[in-house]
Amino acid sequence: MPTSAWKDPNAEVWVMAHHWGYIERADRLFESHCEAIVKKRSLEHLKVLKKAATLKPLYTPWKWKESLGPNHIHIPHHKLAHISERMESSFGIMLALAIDAGPEVIEMYGIDLKSGSEYQYQRPNGMYMIGKAEGAGIKFILPPNASLFSQSQWKGGLYGSPQDLETIKYGIVPHRKFYKQFIENDPNYSDKSVPVGEVEVPAKDEVKEEAV
Repeated sequence: MPTSAWKDPNAEVWVMAHHWGYIERADRLFESHCEAIVKKRSLEHLKVLKKAATLKPLYTPWKWKESLGPNHIHIPHHKLAHISERMESSFGIMLALAIDAGPEVIEMYGIDLKSGSEYQYQRPNGMYMIGKAEGAGIKFILPPNASLFSQSQWKGGLYGSPQDLETIKYGIVPHRKFYKQFIENDPNYSDKSVPVGEVEVPAKDEVKEEAV
């Protein structure tokens, strides 16, 4: 995370609770697992949560029978259901709450979800929630070396570009029955298109998006 983000007084830094101990700054902490899971899996982490809740706002989407501390805040899932019911990770829950807050910009650091040890199975949901944020008009910023979107099999840039003329696998072939009915047997149809010759491929910097 860039130093400017840590020191920006107008920015809020949201952190998963289990990362709190080695993050330079945290304005809000999040624990997405229910009380039963935490108590069964790690009593040491439970102690950390209780200490954190005395110092920072600590959000949980599950209701705890035993409050973690004076700054423990319960935000139930159904309060965020208007954003998405597909909150399948800690990051997804945090992002749903961030979308609900309506900021102009969200910056994300340290979440790549690219290996088994870092919950690769949560990657689709993370990408989905980023799309929800952008769909809500929020600018989403990832660092230049982020790998969250780097494992896509598509490497051709803007899809359907002339740049891909020689490499794209073009599989669009009209269904034979449809073609025969609407093209070959239609007396009112006349193909007046000009035969296509060689296609001039523009340079990369000449390819621009245009409104249709």
